[in-house]
Amino acid sequence: VHTLVTEPSEDLDSWLELVTLCRKERMHSLCENTLRKLGAPLLLRKNSDLADHPFASSSKETVPSESPREVSLPSAPVRANDRVMLSTFEYWWAIGEKTRALSELSEYLKVCGVPNRLSSNTRKYNMAEATMFRVECLLKRADWTRELNTNEGAVRETLSTLMEAREL
Repeated sequence: VHTLVTEPSEDLDSWLELVTLCRKERMHSLCENTLRKLGAPLLLRKNSDLADHPFASSSKETVPSESPREVSLPSAPVRANDRVMLSTFEYWWAIGEKTRALSELSEYLKVCGVPNRLSSNTRKYNMAEATMFRVECLLKRADWTRELNTNEGAVRETLSTLMEAREL
């Protein structure tokens, strides 16, 4: 119904609010479909552990079937919006793929400095807002690391992440 009113490219903020609501209400199928519509990198084939790279967005998908079919990735992938990526990590966490969510968020933070793809057609973000977004990602990583790991190395990693966020 929402598609009849506005496209994701025209009102990303509202679409991300829908994703958050679906995730919190445990409507995971609708959350996944909405994320996919926003360009989130989700599984390319059904019943398989092959996923496209989390920092690439592809419009190529397969129709779910009993036997998975391989899909080729585009040669020059386009990275999804940073806020869509964070929502994707939160979705993975919510459906129980916690290790994946943490590792992909950590990899994302290594690859990306201060995000530059936060803006949408309706709202532009300044450098201060982009820095706050990175701090939000770092705090989420610290929280997830603390929840998943209780060993001494994880404590150091959590403290290191918190210090990085504090310095920003």
